[in-house]
Amino acid sequence: FMTDVTSSVLAAQALERQHRMLEAVRLSQGVFIESKDRRQAFERLLDSLLAVTDSEYGFVGEVFRE
Repeated sequence: FMTDVTSSVLAAQALERQHRMLEAVRLSQGVFIESKDRRQAFERLLDSLLAVTDSEYGFVGEVFRE
């Protein structure tokens, strides 16, 4: 008797990754609100997202509107 749990495991991994990404954004928002240095907040966000996604490179930008 065997049960294929591949889809359940993949769903759990995707949910965990999404949770880690949301946590990274939440923490970065706090830094952004409290910090006078926006660059520091964006660098921290980028570092967190790179770690969560296992990426070597990334980009986070800010759009200014008049």
